[in-house]
Amino acid sequence: MKSKNQWVAIGNIALLSMFLCCLACNKPSGTTTNQHPEHTAFVGQHGQLSVKGTALVDQNGDTLVLRGVSFGWHCWWAKYYNADAVATLKSDWNAEVVRAAIGVEPEGAYLTDPVLAMTCLKNVVDAAIANDLYVIVDWHAHAIHLDAAKRFFTDVATQYKEVPNVIYEIFNEPWDNMPWEEVKAYSIEVIQTIRAIDPDNMILVGSPHWDQDVHVVADDPITGFDHLMYTLHFYAGTHHQELRNRGDYALSKGLPIFVSECAGMEASGDGPINYTEWLAWRQWMADRQLSWTAWSVSSKTETCSMIVADDTPGSVASPLSGWKETDLTEWGNVVRNTLKSFRPLVDANATPETVALYNKMDSLLQTGIMLGHQDDLAYGHGWYNEPGRSDVHSVTGQYPAVAGWEIGRIELDADYNLDSIYFFNMKRYIREAHNRGAINTISWHGNNIVTGGTAWDCAQDTVVKSILPGGINHEKFLTWLDKVAAFLLDLKDNEGRLIPVLFRTYHEHTGSWFWWGSRQCTAEEYNRLWTMTVEYLRDSCHVHNVLYTISPSSVQTKEQYLERYPGDKYVDIIGFDCYANGENEEQHPEKTAAQIERYKINLKTNLDILTAYAAQSGKIPALTETGMERFPYPAYFSDAVYNTVKDYKISYVLFWRNAYDRPAHYYVPYPNSHGVDDFRAFVNKPEILMADDIK
Repeated sequence: MKSKNQWVAIGNIALLSMFLCCLACNKPSGTTTNQHPEHTAFVGQHGQLSVKGTALVDQNGDTLVLRGVSFGWHCWWAKYYNADAVATLKSDWNAEVVRAAIGVEPEGAYLTDPVLAMTCLKNVVDAAIANDLYVIVDWHAHAIHLDAAKRFFTDVATQYKEVPNVIYEIFNEPWDNMPWEEVKAYSIEVIQTIRAIDPDNMILVGSPHWDQDVHVVADDPITGFDHLMYTLHFYAGTHHQELRNRGDYALSKGLPIFVSECAGMEASGDGPINYTEWLAWRQWMADRQLSWTAWSVSSKTETCSMIVADDTPGSVASPLSGWKETDLTEWGNVVRNTLKSFRPLVDANATPETVALYNKMDSLLQTGIMLGHQDDLAYGHGWYNEPGRSDVHSVTGQYPAVAGWEIGRIELDADYNLDSIYFFNMKRYIREAHNRGAINTISWHGNNIVTGGTAWDCAQDTVVKSILPGGINHEKFLTWLDKVAAFLLDLKDNEGRLIPVLFRTYHEHTGSWFWWGSRQCTAEEYNRLWTMTVEYLRDSCHVHNVLYTISPSSVQTKEQYLERYPGDKYVDIIGFDCYANGENEEQHPEKTAAQIERYKINLKTNLDILTAYAAQSGKIPALTETGMERFPYPAYFSDAVYNTVKDYKISYVLFWRNAYDRPAHYYVPYPNSHGVDDFRAFVNKPEILMADDIK
């Protein structure tokens, strides 16, 4: 296997398995926490925050749990207070809130350089608003500076008083010897200052003794103001059950708590991560539906810094945004992976293995693009069902990272699919690919239920309508879905666990060559078909090992892509299918150059649309089908494909099949065919990932 960067740094493999799979099993129950109908409009959906009892609630009165990241002291880490860093925390880390820690007392902080402080603050707050995040404006002081605090919050409230994204934190960690009476008196004056300008946005009030004495505050809370919460801070290496008991006491007294700063190491910010206590704190917060931000985006030589240290002479400067796993410390990867584990999947009850698959695919976006091939293990050019054989492997010595399969005719109780693969063999191939570390994706070209013809029998415009609820074929179609579900639920690994797969049904729906196409049904009917299918498989058939993948044929605009898109809560992975179609290029080579140019333009147009929406929605993007039959262009793989896709963060590229019984129908080289050297050059690119690269 060629040498390439590993997709996780040494030690982070353990973090992924321990945190992502474990955390998936320990999500809090209920439907009020982080259930986002549309990931694309987070603040837009949840709006103005308030307090109901001890709970943070959104504009609809529903409990909302915010999870995110705190920047380090602005006076020392101003370089990270930039818009791209905020965008990275939203799109890659899945943060819902960021905290701008505006230092007050140190040299270069607010008291001595207010211009820098306000510049850093504005950078983060404006970027949070642009990225649809909540943002905590943290007066990061340990002592009382009343006049300066009032001046600071007057300026901030005046600028952002009508922006629901903003949360005011008016006193970070009062000294351990400062009594609550002093903190309370100070807090009331600052609250009055803010409320004279901004009557609505949430205010977080500091607690004595480094934000630990919430039990003292609970016996004498501030009254006369709305939308107040109180901060509790913990460092899992130092603070254990005693502090959690204090939090429970405060909650029992009706004190709303927001954990605005937390971390897994000692309170000094250094020392080893105490994973046992970190998980205990995580579970404690989840059970009580408490919001939290983890400390901190900085690059100091200490455990709590999330970016690899660059504070020693001769060290290489760390990236200011767009961090890869190798740019992050152990703690940085813990926080990033923890936040990513809360990214809502279509199926809230997805198996731990399915959650782990999603997170693995998401992490691999930082490393490269997986290569996929349809029916790779089942047959190839001139052969059928030979154990261990693969045209890709025969040519490159490596198996593809993604294996594509088709279950058309499963609905008919047939023994084999529409490409003559027996279903019992397909299950074996899927298990073989899974054991090798590859990812399986399954499409379904179900027959036309009205005519009995194939999926390509599309002369009618009433098929979809007939299978929707109330339609004459609805009940019959549900029996077809039962058979799909039975197949998916029979995909087991060697230990009997369900194998997670991508399910990519009703694809190329923006075209008109299937009974579910754009000329065969309305956009509303298509979207109802998709949501009905998801809900039936997930809720009625209890299929929980699926990531739902949508893949229209190529489009020209975002609006066209989204017209037949059922909504973020029904889609896990977004893609598109795009082929270099042509006729008789071998006989007319002059046509090839023009065809390749059209293909490149089409790919780029759709990749621009796809990756932009992926960044906005948090979905994983992929080129779900592509290819050029017989690839008459000699540099098809290394130029037409690679040079187009290499600059995009997409999960995989899946090439279509090599038919065993049609000598001219192949989309990747086979031994001794033309294009072998070009394909090998493509596979050997460091960004192209094969099965061994992702195992």
